[in-house]
Formats: sequence, structure tokens, C-alpha cells
Amino acid sequence: MSGYQLDRIQALCCDENQHMLHLIAVILRGLGVRQLTMVRDSASALQELSTRPFDLIVTSMQLRPLDGIELVQFIRTSADVGDNFVPIIMVTSQSFPATVAAARDTGVTEFLVKPISARNMYLRILETIDNARPFIKNQSYFGPDRRRREEAYKGKERRTESSDSVKRYPPVSPVME
Repeated sequence: MSGYQLDRIQALCCDENQHMLHLIAVILRGLGVRQLTMVRDSASALQELSTRPFDLIVTSMQLRPLDGIELVQFIRTSADVGDNFVPIIMVTSQSFPATVAAARDTGVTEFLVKPISARNMYLRILETIDNARPFIKNQSYFGPDRRRREEAYKGKERRTESSDSVKRYPPVSPVME
């Protein structure tokens, strides 16, 4: 299934439910991930994050003492975390638009609704690799750009010049302020 060799990825998996944690581990190992750290609460996740960097975090939304949203917010904003840019896949049974928006607005890279499958986990991992979004930093947000696709502006002030006369800008840096 994998077009990438994921055996060098160091992943942190966090879920209170032991069976779900085991399922995520089985799926990640099946995709080739060999270096897994599994924890059952957000305090343990933060402890692990303070000791070494990870290439991927897969976390549940339902955690204690910090819930998944608070955990992601801490990862994105804390100097105590080695890599604030780490891709985070949030796994949850809640697919309400408000839940997805809250996860997105906190800095989750990808969102995966239960029941999960190896295919869907792989697609989320591929999305973090093949379509990595630049990180945005402003007064109220730090995380991957929340816009998923470029859409041409169709309003009344749309540019009328031909594409040849449009000024080209150099590529942006990975972090935009």
C-alpha cells in the first residue's frame, strides 16, 4: 500500500482507550512505521514530547487531563515542545462541523473520523507529506494554513490583466507572519 518507506518515522500515539491505541499501532506498523511510542493520557504525551522530537503525532480528541484540542494547542505554542511544526492527525468519533473547525483552528494537520482504516490513515499521512501546507503565525493562531485549496477570486474587483503581465513573487518561506 505504501509508496513511501515509513520505517524511519518516529510516531507518538495518544489515546485513552487501550483497544483504540492498539488498533492505531497495528495500522501504523502495517504501513511500515517501526518506531512507535504509545501513551494513554495527555500528560504522558507531553512528557514524551519534552524528551525527544517526533515526526508524527496521532492523538485522540478525548483525553485527560488536557483534551486533544488543548494538547494540540500546547504543542503548537509551547517552547517546551521540541518541534511545534510536527504533523498532528486527530482521531475522533465526533464529526460535527464545530468539532472539525475547533481542531482545524487549533492547528491539527489532519482529521480522521472513527471507525478508522489503514487506507484512511495512510491517506492522512500522505497528505502531510505530499501536500504539506505552510505554517501561519499571527496573534491568535499558529499552525498549518487552514486553507486547503486555492480558489480563484471571482468578485467584482477581479484582476483583468493577462496572466503574462501578473507580477511573479518569489516563493514564500515555510512560516508566514
